[in-house]
Amino acid sequence: MKRSKKRSKVWSRIDLLILLIQLVCSVGFVYLVKDLLPNMYLAIVIAVLVVLFTGVGTIYAGLARKIRRKNKGKVANVIMWLFSLVFSAGLVYGGSVVYQGLDTLEDVANVTYQSHVMNVAVSKESSYQTIQDMQDKTIGIIEGMDDENIKKALDMIAEKEKVSLIKQSYASMLDAYNALVDGNIDGILINEAYSMVVSEVIPNYSDNVRTLYQVEVVEEIVLDDEPEVTPTQEPDGEEPSVTPEAPVQNNVPRNPVVTKDTFNIFISGIDTYGSVSAVSRSDVNMIVTVNPTTKQILMTSIPRDYYVELASKGAYDKLTHAGIYGVKESINTLENLFGIQIDYYVKVNFTSLIKIVDAVGGITVSNPVAFETYAAKEYFPKGDISMDGEKALRYVRERYAFSDGDNMRVKNQQRVLTALIKKMISPAIIKNYNDVLDAVSGSFVTNMSSEEIQSLLQMQLSDMSTWDFEQISVIGYDRSSSSCYSMPGYAVYVMKPDYDSVNAATEKINAMYEN
Repeated sequence: MKRSKKRSKVWSRIDLLILLIQLVCSVGFVYLVKDLLPNMYLAIVIAVLVVLFTGVGTIYAGLARKIRRKNKGKVANVIMWLFSLVFSAGLVYGGSVVYQGLDTLEDVANVTYQSHVMNVAVSKESSYQTIQDMQDKTIGIIEGMDDENIKKALDMIAEKEKVSLIKQSYASMLDAYNALVDGNIDGILINEAYSMVVSEVIPNYSDNVRTLYQVEVVEEIVLDDEPEVTPTQEPDGEEPSVTPEAPVQNNVPRNPVVTKDTFNIFISGIDTYGSVSAVSRSDVNMIVTVNPTTKQILMTSIPRDYYVELASKGAYDKLTHAGIYGVKESINTLENLFGIQIDYYVKVNFTSLIKIVDAVGGITVSNPVAFETYAAKEYFPKGDISMDGEKALRYVRERYAFSDGDNMRVKNQQRVLTALIKKMISPAIIKNYNDVLDAVSGSFVTNMSSEEIQSLLQMQLSDMSTWDFEQISVIGYDRSSSSCYSMPGYAVYVMKPDYDSVNAATEKINAMYEN
């Protein structure tokens, strides 16, 4: 009898311990999901957990008495222990998934910095093998081009590597390159992003030059509170197709409430496979206007070769080259062009698109015109096309297959983005949740805060609304210009803006604020 009572007391302590584990797991799970779930769903979750917690003891007691009458008390205990532990394990797993999601949001959200990779380049035939071999050697720089980052890079090399370099200024990259090839200087200090531009206009640059050393210069991104809007005037001798006027600034708060106020996001797709925080040419340039009240999304695409005035340079260049000088340069340039305020940015690269499309299980794009890609000779038929990440990337990059080139490419980019957003806000995404989290981490960055993203998720979960998508793009005309800021003196292809289409786009964007 005493042994039975002692054994019963042991069983009771184990029961309490297991119930305590379930309670801790339940409270932890609620704490993690409280910022993601709408209040209605959160209340349901709490109610279910309370019922299960209190019910376990009640069911256990009744089941135990019933089975103990048949001298099977241990069986009753084990059954209830297993139930409680399995349920607790489920809460731990669910909590870990939610935690991973919140951790991913922290990684990609509120990113207000960008990195400039600065290269010390030498002749491919040079005997220099390390940066230490360059001690007191002469290095060429471009006068007035990226001065601040060059200074920071030289200071970092001096501090970190104890190497002092002697600057030699040149008026253009071609002059510096020729000086390097002729042996008049020992190297060139150049932004990695600008190296890509140089390769376009200097034949055999990549064949004759190699990177000896790289240093990363990190820069904070601070968007202007009141973006300056100026008339768009093109260089002397290069008349615009339509004389532009200064756009009317839409004066709205820089800090919108994303679940109530209309806001603009700049989507920048950079032409690299590496770090998404690094500056690079912006191949995809899109303004996404979101009205959370009317559930409308307007996508406005701008061709990469659009000939625009760079906001901080006071000179004209291709829009894609604005990305070389950072995402803020692209944003300010577009704010001036359209007379709008851009509140947020999202940067993605080639790797991003491939990983995210694959993570959601692929997308289906409605292709309006059949075409064959110029380089790979891949055929895209008219109609609905299922795409994985690699195929989606080939689809959005093609322009040579179309008579209107970049004008069609930006529309295809919109089609892919629309299909991706629709897939990501659909219930079907739940089964790919972990894959999406893995893909998102490191695949894009945004200055939108994690709290703002969570509030948008809560809003969508609360009403599961369908959104109306509208796609527009500005157009232009094929031209050649020798006045591009990043490539002075070289006659390069540009797209002269059709300012009627720019003004029409501005009206569309502003109309989103009126609903």
